[in-house]
Amino acid sequence: MRIYWNPVVLLVFALCGHPESGALWEALLTTAHVTRDWKKILEWPGVSIHADLSILIVYVDDLLLCATHATQAKHWSSLDEAIEFKEGPAAMD
Repeated sequence: MRIYWNPVVLLVFALCGHPESGALWEALLTTAHVTRDWKKILEWPGVSIHADLSILIVYVDDLLLCATHATQAKHWSSLDEAIEFKEGPAAMD
């Protein structure tokens, strides 16, 4: 006797290692970029530039922001609204 006819569960969050997790992460980042005036540089995948000439580099799940002191806090808080970072930004030594 079968209990389940179609044992499929809709994913609410992407799971690490799931085939769609990379595509979902890229879609989230793209939406966050476009709504916050970031433009992707087609010749350099993973690199985006802002209207104020700040540069954001994305490699898998690491983000590197090159910006002035005046604008970096604004950019991180703006991106945090869309991405909900678990940790705050870390300084590079």
